[in-house]
Amino acid sequence: MPARIVPLFGAVLLVAGAAGAQSPPPADPALTIGTVHALSSRILGEARPYLVYRPTAEGRLPVIVLLDGDGHFHHTTGAVQFLIAQGRMPPALVVAVPNTGDRTRDLAPATADTTFRTAGGADRMLAFLADELLPHIDSTYPTYPFRILIGHSLGGLFALHAWLSRPEVFRAYVAISPSLWWDGERLIDSLAARLGRAPAPDGWFYATMGAQEPGDEMVRPFQRAEQVLRERAPASLWWRFALMTGEDHGSTPHRSTYDALEAIFEPLRVPPDDSIIAVGVAGVDRHFAALRARFGFPDRTPEAAINRLGYLLLQDSSRHQASLEAFRENVRRHPSSANTYDSLGDGYRALGRLAVAQACYSAAVRVGLAMPEEGGLVRNAVIAPVSAAKMAELARALGRPPQDTTAIPAVVAERCLTGTDG
Repeated sequence: MPARIVPLFGAVLLVAGAAGAQSPPPADPALTIGTVHALSSRILGEARPYLVYRPTAEGRLPVIVLLDGDGHFHHTTGAVQFLIAQGRMPPALVVAVPNTGDRTRDLAPATADTTFRTAGGADRMLAFLADELLPHIDSTYPTYPFRILIGHSLGGLFALHAWLSRPEVFRAYVAISPSLWWDGERLIDSLAARLGRAPAPDGWFYATMGAQEPGDEMVRPFQRAEQVLRERAPASLWWRFALMTGEDHGSTPHRSTYDALEAIFEPLRVPPDDSIIAVGVAGVDRHFAALRARFGFPDRTPEAAINRLGYLLLQDSSRHQASLEAFRENVRRHPSSANTYDSLGDGYRALGRLAVAQACYSAAVRVGLAMPEEGGLVRNAVIAPVSAAKMAELARALGRPPQDTTAIPAVVAERCLTGTDG
């Protein structure tokens, strides 16, 4: 199946029966976006709640830590789910940390300004994240060491403070409308000093500001920090500052989160069409091996990359055999994904080899029904009926009776892989 096809989640429609005595309707199904937890913190001296969004139960995941989680969890998980579905970022675990009463205490560094009497707990909050929450998350979920911190306003200030104080905790920092005016713009001075020292910082730093935010208080310090980076940022540091037209302080988080995640994970997307055709499966493997050195994941070349290569090769009649080899290799690497068998079936079907194509679709149905929750590109539960329809269509074309989808023999997978007509 081409990579463009993604699972669709439909609504449940309940239709009332005729008037009169009738059983009560079933309870409406619940839509669960995440789970709520709490961790007793020795560092903070209190139990801290946190929310978790886990988009898939399969494999290890990079971790996104979201500050002000009570206000940003819903829209952030929506953006993450959409970007995953479009192939613009890998599945990632979102861990949102809500505020518990004194936001300034938790997110703001120390200041000489006595107006903010409770400020100064940023280091303790950072220690909680680094030394308690993240180790707990790593022990509870299968994770990669690639971590992203996202903060808005004082949370954006906290992101910069965390990067300057303990840069090893996160690999990427997203500062949305950061309050860089804090303490006479002291953190901008610290940024300039840090960029002038060895070793040079690396990783990702992404910051945004709404163009409609207060100029002297918000925009001017933001532009000053950007100028510091222009003058001093080393080549090892990936950074981007974006002034968002039409946005104000309250509206920046959603667009900023989407743009930042898309930009951070852009290198992990499948290479452009012309380059991927030229390098073949071995070249795609080399591409993702290099990315592992930079990101620490993925463990292997994604199914989607080889799937795309196969379809691109299929468009050129002189490369059909190479297309089949790419599809076959994907089946070998991902035998529990119905999508790989379905794609190999498309390859044979394009060459007019309908009998072996039918065997591949049958294998896709068998795998899909046996393991509905498996699959890399899309869920096997989505692929199975698509493959079953193709299987029935080819049966008619071959003059054969329809095949019982519940009694497909195991041998069809071998026939699909070897290309044996029959």
